[in-house]
Amino acid sequence: MAKDVILSADLGGTPLSPDELAAVPALSGIRKEIWGKFPGAIARKEFAPGEVIFRQGENGTTAFLLLEGAVEISLNRMLLAPVERRERSRESGIGSLLRYLKGTPARTANGRTRTHIPVDGAVDLPVDNPIGRVEAGELFGELSALAALKQDRLKRAKFYPRPATARAATPVTVLEMLPNILNNVLYNAPAFKEKLNTNYRTRALDTHLRSVPAFQSLSGEFLDHLRSRVDLVDYQPGQVIFQQGDPSNAFYLIRLGFVKVSQQFAGGEMVLAYLSRGSYFGEMGILPAGVRVRATGLEKGQASDVLVYDEAVQCGRAPKGAAVLSTPWDSAISRSHFEMQVEGDKLRVAQLASGKNPLIYKDQARTSFVAGAGEQFRVGDTTFEVLGDTASQGVRNTTVTAMDYVQCVLIKREDFLEMLDRFPDVRSEVVQVARARRRADLNTVNRVQLVSLESFLDQELMQGQNLLLMDLDRCTRCDECVQACIKTHDDGVSRLFRDGLRFDRYLVATACRACLDPLCMTQCPVGSIRRKETLDIVIEDWCIGCGNCGRDCPYGAINIVPLTGRAEDGSIAVAPKATVCDLCAEYDEPNCVRACPHDAAIRIEPKTFFARDLSGVRLTATIAGTEALTGRQALERTQLQSGLMSLAGLVPRVEVRNGPKAGSTLPLKHPETVFGRANECDYLFTAQEGVSRRHCRIFSREGKFIIQDLGSANGTYVNGEPVTERELSDGDTLLLGQVEAVFLAGQVQ
Repeated sequence: MAKDVILSADLGGTPLSPDELAAVPALSGIRKEIWGKFPGAIARKEFAPGEVIFRQGENGTTAFLLLEGAVEISLNRMLLAPVERRERSRESGIGSLLRYLKGTPARTANGRTRTHIPVDGAVDLPVDNPIGRVEAGELFGELSALAALKQDRLKRAKFYPRPATARAATPVTVLEMLPNILNNVLYNAPAFKEKLNTNYRTRALDTHLRSVPAFQSLSGEFLDHLRSRVDLVDYQPGQVIFQQGDPSNAFYLIRLGFVKVSQQFAGGEMVLAYLSRGSYFGEMGILPAGVRVRATGLEKGQASDVLVYDEAVQCGRAPKGAAVLSTPWDSAISRSHFEMQVEGDKLRVAQLASGKNPLIYKDQARTSFVAGAGEQFRVGDTTFEVLGDTASQGVRNTTVTAMDYVQCVLIKREDFLEMLDRFPDVRSEVVQVARARRRADLNTVNRVQLVSLESFLDQELMQGQNLLLMDLDRCTRCDECVQACIKTHDDGVSRLFRDGLRFDRYLVATACRACLDPLCMTQCPVGSIRRKETLDIVIEDWCIGCGNCGRDCPYGAINIVPLTGRAEDGSIAVAPKATVCDLCAEYDEPNCVRACPHDAAIRIEPKTFFARDLSGVRLTATIAGTEALTGRQALERTQLQSGLMSLAGLVPRVEVRNGPKAGSTLPLKHPETVFGRANECDYLFTAQEGVSRRHCRIFSREGKFIIQDLGSANGTYVNGEPVTERELSDGDTLLLGQVEAVFLAGQVQ
């Protein structure tokens, strides 16, 4: 197997005996007997200045301990500069207009971008000049080595690519080691770990913190203060770093590896993000919480939530602003009706001049008032409830789990708060990011509150948050959508292919689905694939084309293509790069949709769009109580759990209270569900239960559920009354012959 090959590899160089290893100063404190268990697992190698130790993109399974000299770590520049991008940047306004007419409108601002690229070493490389330096006593290449240990667990022989090139800057002596040495010996040797941590604190902590945009303004004095106070902690694959509901006592900066951020809700776990080196987490439970406001109309599906902080949030049928609460269903609410703002731990609500109808608070018309958690107010037919945010101060609102071998810098709560107090710029940036994350999390949670039909789930469309559909009744196969995609991107490569799964009259085109659980983000060695606050998946220019993301995408939406770029010497070169649909992140709308002359191409949020068919799911999978899983199996189980376990409480259903089926849940089907003894019925009962061959049916009409008796011998009863046809309400009791049941409407519109 892959792991056996890795652990028996011939390193070359000069193999060292246990006596020789015990004499190496950098390895002092490790008993000689331990080295005897791993013969041939470490070799000494020497490199002349300019000689390459390993190259970017090569499969790597070993780590290096630098004993003498200095090593330059660099990223191949030709991957960063597509020729077309540089040429287009010099176009005139007329050129921009022509591009729009051809299908490529002007870009919009992207906001703050990353300043450093994480690589497999103690340094991060600046984006504008990706070159760094590793000094004696430091490890490099360890990410590739540790990832190699996971091959058996992942059930695939895929080695981890080197994210950058390592070249001797001076005469260099290194110890090259197999991954079992790194994990089983060095990381378990307190003296060696302390040396690594001391080197990190002294040489790399400053650069690592300042590589995060939020922390660029930290002073040298404060970094010196932090240096001895931070903890450097390690986690094994699958280990939980903290649980949802735990006290928020620290802030974490990822030094090595990947973590999964997830949230538990009724019915399962939902993955919110994957984070890698250069990212941070744990800030939300330390920062002051906001106030969550939920608007609810009279009809099912008329609901919307928003988080309110110290900046005003506007509410109305068409409100304006970055954070708004939209209530398009209620004509009694003006387009911009009122605004809300946190005041202490309560909510200040103030009617705007454009708001026509009064705010009803405590049965009185008000223009301004302060409401606390648990209180309500009303406008028209819409009720607004003030809720405490689940990310309340001092409590974790997510669970974070190590995806592989993870090392983190842990900053204690009191030091983190001191940093925010002393550096207003840092506080402003961290608060802004935390609020954006929290709102994105809330939007993601809201998107999984409806379920889909069986074939929808079978095709894994439930994972998608944004699907590109082609209405085959309207599509003329003119290819304008594909051509618009090609013209949108500087590299001239389409991210859209008119092929894929069929659902009803729709083609689910092969394009990024912005998955709830984006597996593509879990193995990037340079952190070039990321999720924006808008949930779009974006691949940055420093992608090295290793192909990990493409192999991990279950839907074939990521492709590795040869792109033309400029090398450092200005020459034209070809290099591989991953491409993915980013939903036209730099534009106001997806250009494939805008370019379609027949309105056949549409971008949809799947569970809302397919709500008309949300009543055909058979709940037969059992997830709870299964054995503990790790690696890719755990990821797949997470998808299944978030897809199935959340359905039971959401789908419209009948719950049987007596007889042989007592305790059974019978999800309703579209367009109707028939109950009886005949084989063609959807749910079968026995003659002993007093049920006729075709006893009754429940069907949907104009968004309401109707029960109709089909001429049964013993009748159909609702709340004790015999019925021929009657509209059902949530909680109605049913009697079919002798079968007692209750109707539950779920959350389907």
